[in-house]
This record gives sequence, structure tokens and C-alpha cells, in this order.
Amino acid sequence: MKTARGFTLIELLITIAIVAILASAARPLSELNVKRAKELELRRALREIREGLDAYRQAAEDGRIERRVGDAGYPKRLEDLVEGVDDRRAANKQRIYFLRPSRATR
Repeated sequence: MKTARGFTLIELLITIAIVAILASAARPLSELNVKRAKELELRRALREIREGLDAYRQAAEDGRIERRVGDAGYPKRLEDLVEGVDDRRAANKQRIYFLRPSRATR
């Protein structure tokens, strides 16, 4: 007598159900990892901006940047950190840059 080999329909449905449950459990974890990666990138960008602001203020205190009376020494626009400002101490009109352009603006 010949016996049939293979999987029954019930076995296949149970296997598919188990795989679907495992996949649905893994999805929130992957979304959480994406969110954490974005938050980490944001923290890095904020730290870089803060360092650029501090370097700008230090250059203003050192007299390398024109500073008006009453100014705190910080830039009026954040674009000045990327576009650069004239170095008052440089004889050949060099510019001081505090941030490099972001990937989105290149």
C-alpha cells in the first residue's frame, strides 16, 4: 500500500499563521530602531550646531569677527555658520566657516 507523502493543508495553514505572528511581533521592534536612529542623528546635528555657535562666539570674543556694542557674540542667522564670515585679522580677506553644508543642501 502506498502512503502519501507531504504536508496537509492544516499543517501549512498553521505554519503560515506562526510565521505571520512572528513577523507581526518583529515589526514594532524595527520601527523603534528606525525612530532611535533618527533621534540619534538629530542629537548629533544639534551638538554640531552648538559647537559651531560656540566657535562663532569665541571668534567674536577674540576679535576675529565684527561685533557691535550690545551683541552677545552669536550670529544673527544660522546661515552665517555655513556661509562663513570675514576674518578681520586675515590680510587676504579669508572667511571663517563654522559648519559644513548639510547633505540636503549640496
